[in-house]
Amino acid sequence: MIVVGNTHAARTVFAGGSEATTRQPTADLCAGDVAALDLRPDLDTVVVSVVPPADRILAAACPRAGFLTAEEAPLPIRYETPESLGADRVANALAALALYGAPVVIADCGTATTLTLVDASGALAGGAIAPGLGTCIAAVRTHTPHLPEFPVAWPESPLGRTTVESLQVGLLRGHAALIRELAAGMAPGARLVLTGGWSPLLAERVGAVRHGNLTAWGGKVYWESCIRRNEREIDDTDTYGG
Repeated sequence: MIVVGNTHAARTVFAGGSEATTRQPTADLCAGDVAALDLRPDLDTVVVSVVPPADRILAAACPRAGFLTAEEAPLPIRYETPESLGADRVANALAALALYGAPVVIADCGTATTLTLVDASGALAGGAIAPGLGTCIAAVRTHTPHLPEFPVAWPESPLGRTTVESLQVGLLRGHAALIRELAAGMAPGARLVLTGGWSPLLAERVGAVRHGNLTAWGGKVYWESCIRRNEREIDDTDTYGG
């Protein structure tokens, strides 16, 4: 499984109940460097990508690659513009539905923070997109240069008594509150699952389950539900002459 996000690309190999992941900057992949991903052209590969320039490079490097899209996902999509729905959100929905059931809200905390609802019927119903925590921190540091530098650490109190504490409260606790509020408004009482690079910091604080590799697991669900099944159907046809 290859997951291409805005910042990093990752290859996860599932074998014998275990998984191993290698990563590289997405910018390197878009420049044509695929060495770090150690691709195997002879293996089935599912690509979950939100970076179109990387798709062309991966398609050339992996002739057997299948690209996950909303149109081909094995779950109902109630998004009014499914062609604009990120493959990562579709993969997260597939994995969360398979692992945790429905209803479930997935918060993917990366360059952007996306929330995606799988409703009680098992359909991807919609969600929200906000700037990611790291993006917000970078924006504050870039556009408010006279504010002090601050460590990215969870503030114990919601009341900042120094400028550093106030920045930590607003950014970290504020981001957690954003996730909680949006998730509760989408589906009160639904399970909340966090994934993505900022999820270790945020998951416990928002009362969520954390899955560190949820998007790759969604690619696995897609492969098992669609690609592998289709291959078996072809094999059966060849065997029985159907």
